[in-house]
Amino acid sequence: MARLGKARRRCPVTGRKAGASRGNPGQGRWPSRVSTLEALVDVRLTGASCAGRAPLFDDQLDGESDAQRHVRLTKAAEVCHTCPVRIACATAALEHQATGLWAGRIRNPAGNPGRPRKAATA
Repeated sequence: MARLGKARRRCPVTGRKAGASRGNPGQGRWPSRVSTLEALVDVRLTGASCAGRAPLFDDQLDGESDAQRHVRLTKAAEVCHTCPVRIACATAALEHQATGLWAGRIRNPAGNPGRPRKAATA
């Protein structure tokens, strides 16, 4: 008789069917860390020149003067201008609330909240 009901899904990482965990405890469960890792990785940015150099592209670093920040971000922008995935980076920055230097531009700087609001008069 044909099996009715839900079809077995496959794990996106291993390609194995759910429950085919090779004798590991928790058989039939999906790996809990996979979805977290997938949320952190954007495959469009594979091959980015900034990979492994995150502090260079951060918006602000503790104890850094304005002059040091300007020099650091200028160097980071030079890396961006030669990056093979610069267009995909700009798209990804618009899709997320990105901060720091993305695709050669400062995104959502923490120290610049915008125009001050007018004081309420009573």
